[in-house]
Amino acid sequence: MNQYIDNTKVKNQVNDPDVTKEYENQKKYLESAVYSLKKRVEQEAAIHNKEHKSIMFENEKLIAAIVDMRKKVREIAAKVKSNKSNNK
Repeated sequence: MNQYIDNTKVKNQVNDPDVTKEYENQKKYLESAVYSLKKRVEQEAAIHNKEHKSIMFENEKLIAAIVDMRKKVREIAAKVKSNKSNNK
């Protein structure tokens, strides 16, 4: 396997200024894209949390209304039952 590998060291630096400039441009673009996507995720999360809290509040109100209605139904049923027994 060593026969295919050149033992000279490869330099990581690129001497071409156009390549370096393009690399920097791409790096800035990607950093900007990452920043904007992170900000967007934060905004979406905030909107989701606000909607979730609103839905939970509405559910609490509806559950309280259901409890009140069930209580009234029991009261009305008890009155109807007592009226039937008094009429006999």
